[in-house]
Amino acid sequence: MGDLAAWTGRIAFACVAVLILTLAALPLGTNPSAVPSEASPITLVRAVAGRLPGPDLLLLVALAWVVRRPAQAPAPLAAIAFLLRDLLNGGPPGLGAALDLLATERMRGKRFDAGVPGFLSEWGRVALLLVLLALAEQVILSLLLVQAPPLGPALARALGGAVLYPVVVAVLRVLLGLRSPRPEEART
Repeated sequence: MGDLAAWTGRIAFACVAVLILTLAALPLGTNPSAVPSEASPITLVRAVAGRLPGPDLLLLVALAWVVRRPAQAPAPLAAIAFLLRDLLNGGPPGLGAALDLLATERMRGKRFDAGVPGFLSEWGRVALLLVLLALAEQVILSLLLVQAPPLGPALARALGGAVLYPVVVAVLRVLLGLRSPRPEEART
């Protein structure tokens, strides 16, 4: 039964990754070119939000998944999803995928205490990883003499991901039943 659960989880992870990649490819965003001088606060928020990079939802899902059920999100499957994301985004193919794979492997199977203190520890570790990923990408691109995107939006994306992580964990738990295993359960 454990093997069936692992394969079901792998299929679910792949479906969620395809859904995220598909939604990311859709032209749903707005990027207003000019904001009227007498704009309301809501218009200003929409204008700023249209220019800020959103958090990497695929990475957040993968991190939450490998902490809770590492066997259901194997490294090759995550690597394929990350590489597809890189190719769809038009950035340097492979760099983001490699860094994200390193981050997920770092978090794979980490055991955090049950309850709020354990989740706060997990959340803090994920936030630190997201910031370190943004900095590592900047350093690697600079060493390779490739023009790196500005650091500010990269850090804003990392902090946005840190803020969104608990929401991702809650959605995965409610919609897919993805929860941390009890101590007596096998890690699947």
